[in-house]
Amino acid sequence: LVFVGDSLTAFYRGYNYVDKVRGWLQGRFGEEVAVTNAGVGGDYTTRVLARLERDVLALKPTHVFIFLGHNDSKLKSGTEYREAVVPPDVFEKEYREIVQRVRAVGAKITILSATSSVYEITRATADKAAAAGRSHNLFGKPEALEQFNAIAKKVAGECGCGYLDVYEPTRAHPDKPSLFTPDGVHVNNSGNLLLALEIIQYLGEH
Repeated sequence: LVFVGDSLTAFYRGYNYVDKVRGWLQGRFGEEVAVTNAGVGGDYTTRVLARLERDVLALKPTHVFIFLGHNDSKLKSGTEYREAVVPPDVFEKEYREIVQRVRAVGAKITILSATSSVYEITRATADKAAAAGRSHNLFGKPEALEQFNAIAKKVAGECGCGYLDVYEPTRAHPDKPSLFTPDGVHVNNSGNLLLALEIIQYLGEH
């Protein structure tokens, strides 16, 4: 299994969701289950395409989980938060290309939605940068995340991939801030545990 993603996959090695999934799967099925974390902080679809051969396809995976959208959907201050870093049409085109290239090696593909973010925190961070006159991005605006998640779900449906919604479980959590680090974007140990449980349950059903 290979997990491809941005900093929500790359950070907190040793106890992030990929490590937890690996531990449970190897505890159940033994060391022959190989789980690789191919997350890179800051990634979006364009950067994943550039490294896909080296970091994913060369491993000859049987299962690939793609967890993107957080960086793609962040909104640029220079456009008054109207334009995303990756335009939605480009996101869809490149997501399809990622899926097609992974499918060509015979791997089963599951697309994960982006998680929710704590928008009160990310908006305050952006407001602080704006007050200081710094160019910046606004992470986690719900409408932007939901737009990009809808595109990812559409690609999954039209390309015959699995789709796992982790946006709603994080959005509707009764103590949502408890899942996130102080920046409101990255998941902490509790958030990583939630993601791992969702993935394990998904694997059990598929």
